[in-house]
Amino acid sequence: MREKIWIPVILFILFSIVYAQGNWQVYTKDDGLASGSVKELFEDSKGNIWALTTVWGVMKFDGTSWTNYTKSDGLVSKEVSTIFEDSKGNIWLGGFSEKRKSIHGAMRYNGDSFEIISKKVGTDKFYEDKSSNIWFGKMLPSMFDGNTVKTFTKKDGYIPTLFANDIFYNKIN
Repeated sequence: MREKIWIPVILFILFSIVYAQGNWQVYTKDDGLASGSVKELFEDSKGNIWALTTVWGVMKFDGTSWTNYTKSDGLVSKEVSTIFEDSKGNIWLGGFSEKRKSIHGAMRYNGDSFEIISKKVGTDKFYEDKSSNIWFGKMLPSMFDGNTVKTFTKKDGYIPTLFANDIFYNKIN
């Protein structure tokens, strides 16, 4: 009986190894990369590959070439901790560091340029609700309605604690 169980497991493992074989492309600085230290990869709806680096900024690969973005391109910081694409195709980048307040921020890329949405509220997650509001914030939950940022604080009576560790949106009805 044991032999019958092992045969499918072994076939699955062998198929997985064969299927995973392929041609790998390795990119270096010679190909236009700004850094080889990548923290996160993300593919947007247009097929671009975004690479968040640990110390340099953000890189985008369009299938042919790399574009490198830094603070001079509108990033709040060279340390970006999260990426998100909304339903309109805007790319959102967020920075958050408990050690350094200077890298807090939320940015939106519309395909041409970055717009700083908030320098006060850092984030490592974004959510979009059914009304297309963008929610973000690591320590202070915030919502961007397309025009302004509303930050929800304990002082204002919105949240029962000083810090929010995560954001979750659930519309009832």
